[in-house]
Parts: sequence; structure tokens; C-alpha cells
Amino acid sequence: MFIGRNLELNQLKSFFLQNRAAIAVIYGRRRVGKSSLIREAARGHHFFSFEGVEGQSRSKQIRIFIHQLREHGVSGIPSDVKEWFELLPYLAELVHPNEPTVIVLDEFQWLGNYRQDIVSELKLVWDQKLSNLPNLKLILCGSVASFMVKKVVRSRALFGRCALSIDLQPFSLCETRALLADKSEEEVLLAHQCVGGIPYYLSLLTDRSSVLLSLAFHCSTAASTFVTEFQKIFVSHFGKNALYESLIRALKSRRYGASRAELIQDLHVSNSGYLTAALEDLEYAGMISSFVPYDKKRNSHTKRYVLVDRYLDFYLTFIEPLIQNGELGRINFISQVFETASMVSWLGKSFELTCLREASKIAGILGFGGIRFEAGPFFQHGKKGDLVGVQFDLVFGRADKVVTVCEVKCLDVPVPLSVGKHFAKQVDAVFDRSKITVQRVLISKTAPSKELENSHLFSSVITLGDLLETAK
Repeated sequence: MFIGRNLELNQLKSFFLQNRAAIAVIYGRRRVGKSSLIREAARGHHFFSFEGVEGQSRSKQIRIFIHQLREHGVSGIPSDVKEWFELLPYLAELVHPNEPTVIVLDEFQWLGNYRQDIVSELKLVWDQKLSNLPNLKLILCGSVASFMVKKVVRSRALFGRCALSIDLQPFSLCETRALLADKSEEEVLLAHQCVGGIPYYLSLLTDRSSVLLSLAFHCSTAASTFVTEFQKIFVSHFGKNALYESLIRALKSRRYGASRAELIQDLHVSNSGYLTAALEDLEYAGMISSFVPYDKKRNSHTKRYVLVDRYLDFYLTFIEPLIQNGELGRINFISQVFETASMVSWLGKSFELTCLREASKIAGILGFGGIRFEAGPFFQHGKKGDLVGVQFDLVFGRADKVVTVCEVKCLDVPVPLSVGKHFAKQVDAVFDRSKITVQRVLISKTAPSKELENSHLFSSVITLGDLLETAK
């Protein structure tokens, strides 16, 4: 059963019905569901898929492509073809003369060996032959978002030729709930906290009677999915470049993320365009996010980078130490990993990051979804960009001149009055309420205690049930 992706499905279905040849680009993190989305949208249409192979040379990619063409029934291809501009025209033989034909070039970055040459050669073939086939709908799909954005979507070669571009994001909490329909709200949240909204990972958490048992099973041996996946991600996304993994590890060690200056100091790297490119690549991949206080510009020195990929954080925090200590598979994962204070603390931080991804949903619940806003954590900084003073989990700077400050709590008991008192004191210390309207909001897994509810310290309360409710 296919879950969610209603917007993207409708975009693709409309794209397929265009009465002209057209190109779409779809990119997103490994395991996020790009191929499943395309196949679902293409139901009822003539469909052909070609896939690049990781780590192969240009000549090997071309030989594999020829083999795939022949499997789809294309004949007469010379065995000595060595260039993409000689091979790509054979795609025309697959296009039905009277009905839409969807052709997917999957893992496009591997087909082109991460080089832009294939894009230029595709442009030549497109202009001279393929664009004359009105029923052709060509999809360029890739899991290396930086390549797909910088060298495909933004390439001069395909300028004006891409009719649709989709950056496929992980599931929202509502989509996770739909996938885990037979699980409780608390189990849905736990799954999302530990592996994020990655459909493939989430699907693995349905094969046991509880999410926790499934998670423990898939972390139990050296060959388990959540054990082997970490290195697969870095190889498939970034090859053998060690800087990317080093950046992820540096950010994991900092609860409130790190500034550029702190990363340079931690990793002993130069302040260069090379570092800028690596940070951009990680952000395109959805593994990290950068935030500045709502009242600062995006290029502010106060910008901080935060590890937001839940699986990567979970692996580094809980799985890797077991591997290093030789304890993987030898301990009770539930009692000795999940029932610990460190897990409770980690789940709290993970809930904060989950709420950051749900910012648009939260704005809608609070009634200002139609107003332009900036959302993210709020950090008080010193002159050098270092953290000082108060940090808030989530702050909305709104175009209607209101600041919405959120306290995010992941407790198993009703939120006590002391939380509200402490939060109100912090807000009053940072914001001059005589000059700006401040809305105080509690976002919590559980409801507030009666004492806190009656105190009116928060103007609004959003619970897990509200976050999981599907918009009507």
C-alpha cells in the first residue's frame, strides 16, 4: 500500500499528461522513497526504468545501460558505443506513438560518474531528437541531492527544459502515523524520533509486535540493517570523502549544533570554499540544517549547523558505542539502551528536532499558517558567535509583528507548573514585551498538569495528538 505524498503524486500525474515532451528532476536522501513515488504516479502509463550503478566507470555505465536497453526490447545498438550522445537517442524507440511514456534515469549521478558531461550530452540529444516526441516524459532521479541541484536543476544545459523539480522530503508525523496505522500514538512518535520520516526505515519497524522490539532486532548484529546502513549512506552520497562524516560526528557531539568557527576549530580544517561546499552538500541531503535567530539575516555569523537526521544521530549515539565495546548482540538492547537516562535525554532532543520539521503544521494549528514566518531555534550569541545565555527550542518570527516562542517537552507525565514558571522567566529576560508581542506556547508529548493549565502561563498548548491529526 502506498502512503502519503499526495502533493508530489498530483504534480507527477499532471506532468505525465502534458501534451509535449518534458523533463522532471526528482531528488532526495537514500531510502526516502523516490522510486516508489515515481512508480505509483506512473501506474497505467508505459514505463521504463534505467539505473546507474554505484562506483562504476563511464564505460561500464554505458555497457550496463546498453544491456538495460536490450532488456527493454531495443535492438540494433552497436557494441562499440562509447559516448552518451550516441546512446541516449535509442530511448526514442521506447516511446509509444499515441500514449504517455515515462522513462526514468535513476541514480543519475552514478550514470554520469558525478560529472556534468552527461547533462551536456543529454541536452544535445534532447534538443535534436527527444524533444520532438510529445509523449515522452523523462525523469532524472538521484539520491545525491547536491549533484542533482547544482549540476542538473541549475545547469545551463537544461535551463528552461525542466518542467518539474521535486525535492522529496522524509515523511511528516502524519504520514508516519498512516504508515504505522496499527501502532499507538506513542509508538508512532518513538519510531519517528529514532529513524526520522524515512519510509524504508519505518517499514522495518512493523515486523514485530512493537516498534521497540523491531528496532532492537534491526540493531542486533553486525549484519543488521540499522548497523550497516550508516556507512552505506556516506559511500552512496559522498564517496570516499572523509570530511562529510567528520562534520556529522562533530555536530553530533554538540547538543545545540555548531557555528562555522567552532567546526573549523573542532576539525582543524581551513576556512575555505571546500568547507562551504561540504556543508551545503550535507544540507541538500537533509542530514543537517542551518539556523540563525529569527531576527538575523541568513549570512549572519550567528548561523549554527545542527545534525537533524534522526537515524544518523541514533546510530552514533547508541549503536556505534556497542560496536566499539564489542557489546553488539551481547546485551539486552531494550533494558540496557532504551531504559537509560541517556536515552530519555536523547529522545527529548529528538522531539525538539521533530517539532522543527513540523513548523508549518504547528503554525497552522496556532492559526497563523497563512502568514509569512521564519522558524527555528533561538540562540543568544556573544560578539564572536559563541553561545551565551538563553536558548529556546522553537521560535517563530512572524510578519504580523508577533513572536511565538515554544517550549518543547517530551515527558511521560503531565508537564508540571515549574516548567511554565521557568519558561516565562526566560522569555521575559530575553524579550521586551513592551515593544513586541510575545506568544508563549507549550508543545508536549503529554498534556499539562492542572496547575500549569490553570496558570495561563502558556497561551496555547499543542500535544502529540494535535501533531498527529491529519489536516482536514
